[in-house]
Amino acid sequence: MDNIIKLPAQQATFNATNRLVDLIVPSNSGIYNLAETYVAIECRIDGIELDTTEAAAGQLAQAGDFLAATAAVADIRLNIKHHPTVVSIYDSCAVPLECLVKNCSMMSSTRGKIEDIRRSDTLRGTMKCYTQDKEDVEGRSITGFAGMAKSNPFVSGRFASLVAVGSTASTYQTHELRIMLKDLFDIAGSADAWDTGVYGDLRLHMELSLDRLQLQQYDDADALFLRPYHNQAVGTISGPADKLYKEATQVTVAMGSTGESSDTIEMAAQYASLEDSPFFNNMMVKVATNYSGGATAAAAYPADGEVRWGVIKSIAWDKTSKRVTLDFGAGSNIFSSGAVTVANLVVDREVVGINATSLANKLSFPSVELTAVRRVDVSSGPSQIQYTQMQTQSDQWSNSSSLERSYYVPAQTTNAFIVLPSASGLGFSDILGCARVGDYRLTLDGVSVTNRAVPFMPVPAVNAAANDAKCDRGSSLHYTLISEAFMNSGKRFSSLEESVYDQNIPASIDQPSAGGSYGWLTLAAAPQKAAYMIALPIPISNTPTQLTISLNGNFPNSSGELHIFSEVRSLI
Repeated sequence: MDNIIKLPAQQATFNATNRLVDLIVPSNSGIYNLAETYVAIECRIDGIELDTTEAAAGQLAQAGDFLAATAAVADIRLNIKHHPTVVSIYDSCAVPLECLVKNCSMMSSTRGKIEDIRRSDTLRGTMKCYTQDKEDVEGRSITGFAGMAKSNPFVSGRFASLVAVGSTASTYQTHELRIMLKDLFDIAGSADAWDTGVYGDLRLHMELSLDRLQLQQYDDADALFLRPYHNQAVGTISGPADKLYKEATQVTVAMGSTGESSDTIEMAAQYASLEDSPFFNNMMVKVATNYSGGATAAAAYPADGEVRWGVIKSIAWDKTSKRVTLDFGAGSNIFSSGAVTVANLVVDREVVGINATSLANKLSFPSVELTAVRRVDVSSGPSQIQYTQMQTQSDQWSNSSSLERSYYVPAQTTNAFIVLPSASGLGFSDILGCARVGDYRLTLDGVSVTNRAVPFMPVPAVNAAANDAKCDRGSSLHYTLISEAFMNSGKRFSSLEESVYDQNIPASIDQPSAGGSYGWLTLAAAPQKAAYMIALPIPISNTPTQLTISLNGNFPNSSGELHIFSEVRSLI
């Protein structure tokens, strides 16, 4: 059985300012499987307070065994910002965890530099959009950022253990981010017997984008609860129309009744699965109550039109009616009426999640360590390893519509991966490849790679009002080059969607039609956001190869940016 070795970082403090991490695997400490070794970043949230002023009338309880505000738990998820100061439609996407590592390097004390990758976040984050499919994205979320919305317009974070049925309390918990070394360094994927007796100290250096991390609440601004169940948004019905998430079952108190009281609220939506329900134990909600019809001899509680807050204590789900019932505690009397006269008393209620007062400065990182797998089944490892490493060159240009420049890729380059992020604002990411490229042409040593320009985005123009309304991209020629480069690299690709997926818009929702056109009205409204690269195999040469890149597209603010990642054969 292999041994698991925990090696702490050389630094003790990690935050938005202290973002550098150095990890050392000591020399003569054994044989390690770097393919199974990972960097573990412990994350914790503290001091989350929920806004009871959203329900100004006060707590929804009269007596009995109800929960106080201090018992409330919020569902918080972790995301990465795609621009340091500007809001982006990518900010709420389930992006690869590798986007957290901006730059990284690996050094051997006996052999020198092994890999040194600038803008690793751009390379690895974009490449992962090809090497993992939707299910992979969901699976990776267990030890990464929160996953994508699959069939519901919400995704649970990893900072709380949420219980959606029964009476067991939901509780906060820490969350561990795991970055596999093989997802950062090419050599790690093939080094399953790394001999520290041969290579000495193994030094890993990473610059993390901890300043880009942000916390989000899944029910922020009540957006979730205003949506119809199984539909994208109010007014954009793309599936079967159903009840809103916020709607409670209407209650009728018969005329002549001496009065009723209750500790529970039954919700109106008929959930096909309990997983569809956004409610959980210890969730703080606000309840709006309205009456119509009959009069009551004594004042009803709550008063007509009042909005009060409460904390859910337990939940029941009826498999026949498919409805959930929220219980606020025995004897809490969250609803009561006196004798009903004149006509039946009709009670309508809406239940909506309550937002946190602030999520700023609530995230901390108690520790960063290397979880290394040390092998006990071998006594030595190879003295030489053949591998490939990524070498980076970056460029910027000032032109709103085109680029034609030549670059030299290093000798022994096997493939080139070209990624074009953009810092142009709302519809873009300065991490992932997303620039609006209409077509491109590639030339190697003066010889065109294709006999024509490669089409990519049919409508590269930026529509400010609609935020780049056209979502289509790709062509058979583009995908041929992508597949050739991946096969030449020995990598398997699982998806050609060239996308990251939104955490608020279910990927299962159909594209609505409007104005005679079929497709999403805006990129912000689409579940998929573009994340792509341009790639091509490079004939191996002992001398640098001239690569000429010609692009036509639309680059806002007359500003373009590209990174060329050359995959170079190496030996250590």
